[in-house]
Amino acid sequence: MAQKPDLWMPLYFGAYLTDTMHLTTEQHGAYLLLLMACWKHGGVLPNDDAQLAAIVKLPLQKWRKVRPVIEPFWQVSGKGWKQKRLGRELDAARERSAIATENGKKGGRPRKADDNPGDNPTDNLNETKTDPGGKAKHNPQESSVPRPLPIQRPLPEPGPLPSPKSNPVSAAPKSGASDPGRTVPTWNAYCQAYSERYKVEPTRNRKVNGILARFLERVPAAEAPQIAAFYVHHNGQSYFRKMHCVELLLQDAEKLRTEWLTGHQRTETEARQADSRQATGNVFGKLIAEAEEREEIEGKQVTG
Repeated sequence: MAQKPDLWMPLYFGAYLTDTMHLTTEQHGAYLLLLMACWKHGGVLPNDDAQLAAIVKLPLQKWRKVRPVIEPFWQVSGKGWKQKRLGRELDAARERSAIATENGKKGGRPRKADDNPGDNPTDNLNETKTDPGGKAKHNPQESSVPRPLPIQRPLPEPGPLPSPKSNPVSAAPKSGASDPGRTVPTWNAYCQAYSERYKVEPTRNRKVNGILARFLERVPAAEAPQIAAFYVHHNGQSYFRKMHCVELLLQDAEKLRTEWLTGHQRTETEARQADSRQATGNVFGKLIAEAEEREEIEGKQVTG
């Protein structure tokens, strides 16, 4: 037997939440109370702020601030507040109730899935209208009070939790530390610094885990997280070109530790300048040595 419309109202929370994500908690409460009152009282609410404020349990002044947000979901006229989708669902519920009552008088009949579209899990319960261009048309008055939910069948009993070895991200790498959790602090520090710099999280997989494990073999484990974060903020051109991949963190592990300890980043520009100074020094050193050698020879000739 169909339930009486004044005792039961269908609400498909998926469609409801899609249309109302912008509402505050207070606005959600007001909208839902209006929907329930409208269903209970035949599909129409009075267009009177005092009565509407009483329905939503808000002071009149507060209701008048909430109303502009809630009103677009309704068809408002001098005859009152109506909700188009709610009206259709209420008419359908009344029809089902009347048919069930009539069948009851005739002794009843076996219930079929067609009696209630919501009882058939294959029904399309969330149709979206489209315009001629194929784009979805959004109408909050159409989708806020959707069709009844399909029958919910029990879910299977949960099985045992998967072994940590089945997760390639958290599994221990083939090389390096045997404890897979040993790389977590270093990964967390690297991931946080990477997200701050590039606005996305870095990729983590078995290869990355292995690289981090080998990195921990080359620097003290207690210092590794700080060195990893220091590396991501390093402005070296080779690091920046490779977007601070973990391969370069491993490649320059000892160099990065020294720079982190001294608080100085040695960039490619500085390296070129140092090479230039060294080359210049070598040239001048050779000239000075040659001049000193000439002076020594000339001095011997004079004294001879």
